Order: sequence, then structure tokens, then C-alpha cells
Amino acid sequence: MAPFALLDTVPPLEAEKATAWEQHLLELESGRQSGIGAGAGPRPEYDPARHTLEERIAAKATELRALGWTVSARTVERMRTRYRDQGVWGLVDHRKTRLSSPTGRA
Repeated sequence: MAPFALLDTVPPLEAEKATAWEQHLLELESGRQSGIGAGAGPRPEYDPARHTLEERIAAKATELRALGWTVSARTVERMRTRYRDQGVWGLVDHRKTRLSSPTGRA
């Protein structure tokens, strides 16, 4: 299935979270916020020419904590790896996508 079709199978809140993570990770990689014109340069704290990947990850973790997210630099790094390996589907909290069995674990 295409990634956008997979997001149709998860609760709407989880799909929104995965999309938000994707936007933040793309900014982390390129330095540019999504939705900003192509002529705009990267934000200073995410400029790949001026900062190492580790510095950009730490800056993103700080930014997300300021937004009220509970994340660490390790969480950002882990989500970046999952996105690289699985795309948007890797950003979904799969605890919310598990199907329950009518008989439980019996």
C-alpha cells in the first residue's frame, strides 16, 4: 500500500502526529520548513552547512519540548531512523494500530 493509504487505517490523531513528525524531520534534514518558499534559506539552527547532524537533532528536540512534546534528542534520532527505513508508516505509534481479539489472549 502507498504510505498515504496506510495512514487511512490509523486513528486520525495518530495520522496527524505522524504527519507532524514528518514535517519536523524533513526540516531537520534540509533546514527548510515545509510550506515556506523555495527561495527561503534554512533556519539558522538547522542549516546543514553550519551545524552537524547531532547539533540539529539537539536543536529539534529543544524546539519540540518548547512546543509541549515529551521528546529527547534520542527520540528525535530514533524517529529519524524509522522515517528513513519505513517512511511515514514508521512514524505511527503502532500501539494504536493493533487489532484486538474478541477472545483476548486466551
